Amino acid sequence: MRINSITIEAFRGFQETRTFQFPDTNVIILHGPNGYGKTSFFDAIEWVLTGAIYRYEEDSERKAYQYIGNHFANGRPPSVTIELSDANTKLKVTRTGVPYQSVRTGEGVSYIAVEVNGDSLPEEDAEDVLKGLLVHKEWLERVDVNKSLFLTHLLCQERMNGILRGMKEKDRYHAVSRIFGTEQFTVYRDVVHKAKAELEIRRDEFQRKLDSLKADKQSLEMRSQSLKAELDDASTLSRHSQWQTTLQSFQEEFPSLLSSMSAPREIKEWVQEAQSQSDRLELERSEIDNVMFRKLALAKVALTSLVDKQPQLMQWEQQYQLAAALHDMELKTERLQQLFDDTDAYLETDQRIHQKAHQADELLVQAQQLRNTADQLYIALDRVTSLIDTAQFTQNYIGINGAFAMNHPTLEDVPRIELIEALLQLEEQWHSLMECERQYREAEQTCTQQSAIVQQFVRHEERHQTFLKQVLQFAVEQPELKHCPACGTEGIHTNHLTDYARSQLDVMHPDLGAAKIREVELEQARQVSETRLLAARQNWKDRETTVLDLLLKWRQHHKALLAQEADARVKYTDLHQELQQISQSQENYKERAAVLELDVLHTDLKEQITYSLLACKQQINGLQSGLGAASASLAFKPLHVLSHDIQQLRDDKLVWIRRLTAVGIVGADSPEADFQDIEEKLNAMTIALQGQQQENSRRHAISKQLLKIFRTDHDLTLLDDLQQQLAVKETLIERVEEGLRVLNDNIDVLKDAESTVPDAINALTERVMDQMFDTMRAVFVRINSHPLFTDIDYETDKKYNNNRLFLKVMTGGNASVGQQEANPAYIFSAAQVNATAISFFLAMALTQSWSPLQFVAMDDPVQSMDDLNVTALIDLIRDLANPSQQNHKQFIISTHDSTFYELMRRKFRVLNIGVVEYDSYSEVGPTYKQHLIEAQEHKSLVIMSKNSRVIEPTVEPDEGDLYQL
Repeated sequence: MRINSITIEAFRGFQETRTFQFPDTNVIILHGPNGYGKTSFFDAIEWVLTGAIYRYEEDSERKAYQYIGNHFANGRPPSVTIELSDANTKLKVTRTGVPYQSVRTGEGVSYIAVEVNGDSLPEEDAEDVLKGLLVHKEWLERVDVNKSLFLTHLLCQERMNGILRGMKEKDRYHAVSRIFGTEQFTVYRDVVHKAKAELEIRRDEFQRKLDSLKADKQSLEMRSQSLKAELDDASTLSRHSQWQTTLQSFQEEFPSLLSSMSAPREIKEWVQEAQSQSDRLELERSEIDNVMFRKLALAKVALTSLVDKQPQLMQWEQQYQLAAALHDMELKTERLQQLFDDTDAYLETDQRIHQKAHQADELLVQAQQLRNTADQLYIALDRVTSLIDTAQFTQNYIGINGAFAMNHPTLEDVPRIELIEALLQLEEQWHSLMECERQYREAEQTCTQQSAIVQQFVRHEERHQTFLKQVLQFAVEQPELKHCPACGTEGIHTNHLTDYARSQLDVMHPDLGAAKIREVELEQARQVSETRLLAARQNWKDRETTVLDLLLKWRQHHKALLAQEADARVKYTDLHQELQQISQSQENYKERAAVLELDVLHTDLKEQITYSLLACKQQINGLQSGLGAASASLAFKPLHVLSHDIQQLRDDKLVWIRRLTAVGIVGADSPEADFQDIEEKLNAMTIALQGQQQENSRRHAISKQLLKIFRTDHDLTLLDDLQQQLAVKETLIERVEEGLRVLNDNIDVLKDAESTVPDAINALTERVMDQMFDTMRAVFVRINSHPLFTDIDYETDKKYNNNRLFLKVMTGGNASVGQQEANPAYIFSAAQVNATAISFFLAMALTQSWSPLQFVAMDDPVQSMDDLNVTALIDLIRDLANPSQQNHKQFIISTHDSTFYELMRRKFRVLNIGVVEYDSYSEVGPTYKQHLIEAQEHKSLVIMSKNSRVIEPTVEPDEGDLYQL
């Protein structure tokens, strides 16, 4: 199945729709500089057939970028259509992606349409049918089209060098086994491995079950031994006597139970009552121990803290009141002093506000005047510019001076007069230019007419001389002439005609000389008019330049006026802000004075502030003396620290009061009680709780004794049950151990099978590798250019449970150095490495049997190759693409090398060739020319443009020119 055509739109390097037609071509050549879209052509083939571009699959960053659609497609989705055919099938595949803006990444989102022999397939079946057409039936379940196509049909630039230097040995081995189908047998190894893993999981489960059963058995044995030891201490008769005695004590201790009985109770009922009483007493004991005693302990600690901290709290509160009053007075004094310092500035505020306001008004007027002047100048500029533009469009400068002078009388005199004079001179010079042009046209017309007259005379003279020459010739040819050949007059002989013609040949037209002299005079006059016209044009341009220079000066002056206005408005804004700050400062002073209860309208404000300062300082001295006396017995603390300590002590006092309230000694509404009375109440409550505790212990012991005697009989039954459970556990353990032995035997068998299957697969893979390497060796020998290492082979080994494939090159058998071998990746040049990689790729392409596709695409395969490699590769491709050979291939080759391109054109002359020549590249994609060259020598070539229109027929070079390259 071969490629007939490809249509690409909004895909990678292609924005606009591009169609490539290749009917019945053996070789398709793409030629153009790097970056013009050749690789996008190969990507289009891969994407339309598989929905992915495999060379990006290993790039982890691909998910962050859109790499399918074209970035300049303006929302159009990427689309590629390919048409393929063979003898029985015509296949058309169209794959459409999503627009560039609609997704962040370019992978995994596409829609496909398939036509087979003209019939469209349902969308849900298209992918499966396409795979069925691209892959032979027996390979459908064991091949990945995307990966396999990349190994046997599409050789991209990045992959070629990587076959030797980038591909790992294990990946190379898997690639070959995948292409030739031996990788499918690894499924047996996977099945065995999966079965072994499942059995190992079951074995682990059996082992965990066995460990659990043994642990249960050990636990049962320990409980049985413990029960036996307890039951051996007393006989049954002794236990019956103890039961009667203990039951009687229980009934005497809880007489309320007997009074509520309507009939004698069973033993089980007495046990239930004993358990109920035991649980109740345990709760009561827990309440006494954990709640009541704890509350009493906390109440005692609270009482002690209250006794110790109450006097300290009172002293701290007194000290805090004095310190707070002193702090307030010092703060007031500081504010009065600040107000006193700012008084002079406040009294001068009104005067400063008046001055600043006056300056601001002057700046505003100045800015408005500048704006008016600038606006007038701008209007004039706009008018002059409009007049000049209109004059240039209409080619008529008459009246622009008057139109400007009439419309702008209020403009400043100096610039207005200067421009009026310049416009007047421009208008006058335009008059002069028009007159010079009129004179020049008249002179040129007159000169042309005179030249025509001269030419008429010249042509008449030439016709007359031609006639005379014909007469001479006639006279020579008719020597027997006896009459005039024109009028028939008798007696006219040949001599008469000869003498007349010779005499007239030397005679010129009488008006020709004068006409030529007149022509020269008129030409001189035309040149003078032309010189005047050129001078007039230059003068007019000079005047126009003068006007334009004046307008430029006006524009600069307009900008300067606007800058001055902006500067004035900035200064106005600064003054306005300064006024606001002064007003704000004035209001701030009034507010501070109001807080200190001062009247700013007082006639002598400073004296009022001074009197207040003196009074505050006197109060400060009194407060300092009182604070010193109050702090004599305490350490001095800053006010904020003292406030924090007082609040913390008050919080502690509330906690202590709540603890006393919790035990019912102090009421919530009267926390200030007598400390000695509280202490006596706490001691009395402690003695009462100790008595309750002792009584609870005695009654609880009677209930527990009755329960103990009953449980001894219950333990006998429990012991029998434990022994039966032990017997069941031992039986289960024996069964689990037997199952575990069977699983281990089966796992050993699967381990042997798992180690045997890979060896069989490796042997099968090496057999098909031998066949492929015979083909690779034949290709390598033809295109390799190394002088010593002329043969190639391979070897395989296994490391870390992975098979590896190594390529090696060898010297010939007759080499002087003997038989040597080496790794080509480390001794070959870049050209020889590429030749080896191409040999590997072509061998897999020629021997693959998984796909009916018969094309081989190679993207720029001759990078770094020398002339010998290039020539050998072209000869090899020519043989492989020759339709006379069985299983010949259709080759698609791209190159940026002009020499390689021309050499292919010449060497492939015996084949049908499709050529795409890229011309340029822009945001719309590449432009190109397409050629279809038939396999015939000396035939016309049809060169087609993008719309398939015939442009130019050419001829194939001769045989002697074919090998000039």
